[in-house]
Amino acid sequence: MLVVLDLVAGFQAFGTLLAGVPLLLPAAAARCWAQRIGPLVGLSIGFGMAAGYAGLLASYHLNVPSGPAIACAAALVYAVSALASASRMLVTALNATKPT
Repeated sequence: MLVVLDLVAGFQAFGTLLAGVPLLLPAAAARCWAQRIGPLVGLSIGFGMAAGYAGLLASYHLNVPSGPAIACAAALVYAVSALASASRMLVTALNATKPT
């Protein structure tokens, strides 16, 4: 039921093409940082709120539409999370191959 409410609100705020962005990208970004469901939900909520706030702030100051600005902020959060996760995995793999 909450997913349907989120999508209906997303259609009004972002349009049809961008409606899924605030639902999917914060959860995908949180998945890069947490494995258990509790921290995953908390991080997803925090990332979504931060992306929404940053997007609205950018929209106001840059005089651009708010929907795409929020989507770009959420994409930026995901990109940073994915890069940080990849670099963490790379460092872990390199440390595992070092002789002791």
